[in-house]
Amino acid sequence: MVAVVGVLLSLSRTGIINLLAITLPSLLLVRQGAKSAIRLTALIGVVLVAITAFSDFRERVIQRYSTLQSLQKEETWSGRIDIWQAAMRVFAERPFTGVGVGNFAFISPYYSTYAALISAQREDGGGGVAHNMFLSVMAETGVIGLIFFSTLLLSAYALAWRLIKGGENLAYGLLIGLLAYTVAGLALTWEYVKIPYLLYGSLLALRTRDGRHG
Repeated sequence: MVAVVGVLLSLSRTGIINLLAITLPSLLLVRQGAKSAIRLTALIGVVLVAITAFSDFRERVIQRYSTLQSLQKEETWSGRIDIWQAAMRVFAERPFTGVGVGNFAFISPYYSTYAALISAQREDGGGGVAHNMFLSVMAETGVIGLIFFSTLLLSAYALAWRLIKGGENLAYGLLIGLLAYTVAGLALTWEYVKIPYLLYGSLLALRTRDGRHG
């Protein structure tokens, strides 16, 4: 509940989209505890009503999240559409090897107006990151890197599902974590953060433990 309320209070549009995207799969995955889920949802609703009772904050929430109704506008995505297109152009020029790990931020000002504006304000001349981990991997490491990255992620999904089928309850949480990471990665450059590797390591640890007990 704390995490859900925290996402809403942060006014993060990526966060709220992520929250909505994983809610239904989470309810479908959890085989037990339906009553607890209903009680938790009701409690969150009460907390949110209490929070939004403050008029100033309520107006900020409405103004922030109402922009999601205009998905086709560049303003809604804070320059992301422009830089996504830049990442695609970079990939088209170097489809196999990319521009190198960590280099897109320094190449992007030549392909993106949004990145050029950021670059003009930074001492190191770096522009914006790709704001999409798949596009970022494509632009920096090419199709070769994308294959390895996607294979690792899909393998983690497959392992989590096998563990769930084997009766491992902890795998439910890890699978939901993978879903949240993947959805967030569609609007964030998260290929280098520690979150997925903690999930991968936890899945491998569960498989190793189950293998020993099996």
